Amino acid sequence: MRKIFPLIFFIIFLFSFVAPVYGGMVPCGLSRDDPDQPGNQTVPCQLCHLFVMVDEYVSGFLKYVVPSLATIMIAIGGMMLIFGAGKPETVSQAKSLFKTVIIGLIIIYGAWLIVDMLLSAFSVNKSFLQSWNTIFTNCPK
Repeated sequence: MRKIFPLIFFIIFLFSFVAPVYGGMVPCGLSRDDPDQPGNQTVPCQLCHLFVMVDEYVSGFLKYVVPSLATIMIAIGGMMLIFGAGKPETVSQAKSLFKTVIIGLIIIYGAWLIVDMLLSAFSVNKSFLQSWNTIFTNCPK
């Protein structure tokens, strides 16, 4: 239980770096438009803007947070492997860390790939589901 609070703090800290990339959390309903961000943020909020916001955070998480965490964990595993060369349990932990990171990356990015392939293969209306990850691009901007 004591380890969960630093983990939650760390995740919130990482999301604070993703938020400025997208110009804030809500892509609509602002009093003035931000010229640095795409689209018009002064349009009234609709239900589709909720999905746009979630999509931007998931995309930011997959593009920035996951690779950063994987790189940090691989670096930690490499240091454990180098500095724990005399201790078999430390070398075993480092190898386990490498294996866990690789499996995690395969699961995270493989899930997106499988959903993409299945929706593309079984879609009747190819123009609608061809790019299923950009369904809400017709939301007013």
